[in-house]
Amino acid sequence: MPSSWVMEEGLTLEGEDFPQEQKEKLSELARLSTQTLNLAMRLGTVLLVTNAEHGWVELSCQRFLPDLLPVLSSVRILSARTQYESPRVPTPFEWKLHAFHNEIGRVFQGSGTARTRRRNILSFGDSGHEREAVIKATVNMPDTRTKSLKFIDRPGIEELRKQHSVIVKCLRQIVHHDGNLDLCLRVA
Repeated sequence: MPSSWVMEEGLTLEGEDFPQEQKEKLSELARLSTQTLNLAMRLGTVLLVTNAEHGWVELSCQRFLPDLLPVLSSVRILSARTQYESPRVPTPFEWKLHAFHNEIGRVFQGSGTARTRRRNILSFGDSGHEREAVIKATVNMPDTRTKSLKFIDRPGIEELRKQHSVIVKCLRQIVHHDGNLDLCLRVA
C-alpha cells in the first residue's frame, strides 16, 4: 500500500473519486503487486502480517487498489497489532515477533522430526520490525533458512513499482538460495 504517497497526494479512505492520473498509477501498482503475490503463492505459503489495525489492508485496497482484491482474497492477512497489542506486548516489534512465532509454528506444525525439507522463511517489508522480528523468531530454529528483504522507508508510488519489479525478477533466486539472506533495497 503506498501509504506515504496517498497522504502526500491528499487522498483519504473516504471522499470523492480521485483524478485519472492517480488512478492509473495505482492501477499499475496493483498489477505489479498482483504479479508479485501470484509468484510468491506459486513458490510457497504467503501471509501478510501488518501492524495496522484489523481490516485496514482490505479497506485500503478496496479504495486505492481494487484490482488487487481478487488475489488478496487468497492470502491470509493478520493484524499483529490487533492480535497481540497489550500492556505486556506494547511495541510494534513485539507484535510482529509474536505474530511470526505463532504463524511459523502454525505453518510448520506437524513437520517435526519427520520433516525431510528444510524450512525457508522469507520476510519482505518496509519496516525494520519485520526484519528484526523474523531474524529473532528463527534464530534458534534448526534446518531453517531465514531471508529478509527490507524495502525503503516511506516509499512513493514509483519506488513501490520499482521494488515490485525487482522482487519479481529475483524472488525465485531468493527462495532457492541455500543460506540465510539479510537484504536491503536502496534508492539509486
